[in-house]
Amino acid sequence: MSLFRKFEVPLDSRQQLYVVLQFCAYIALGSYLMNLERSLPTAALVLGWIVVALGLFTLGVALESRSWALKLELLRLASNVPLVWLAPVVGLWPASALGWIGLLSYSLFSVIGLYCCRNRFTRLAS
Repeated sequence: MSLFRKFEVPLDSRQQLYVVLQFCAYIALGSYLMNLERSLPTAALVLGWIVVALGLFTLGVALESRSWALKLELLRLASNVPLVWLAPVVGLWPASALGWIGLLSYSLFSVIGLYCCRNRFTRLAS
């Protein structure tokens, strides 16, 4: 019983780093939402917290090494396109090219991170 580790899921260090960096992005988004909650419309807050909840759920799935983690991560990354389009519509941030540049940069770094973790995620998907 002294050797029992209930929630010890072995993870590659590259996958851990990927999840930690993604988690930092969600901390930043959550902080942005909490900081501006009095000035943002309700629709913007709902959209923001849905994005945070989906992202944290996806990261939890990756940390648990579920077989469908890669598919969910790719779905999360693909869902960022309509979310960045919808964010200015509901008033989460002003419409500008900066949002799209940020999305492109974030997506590029995420895909590079997934590529670096490809062996671990590929084993999970098979």
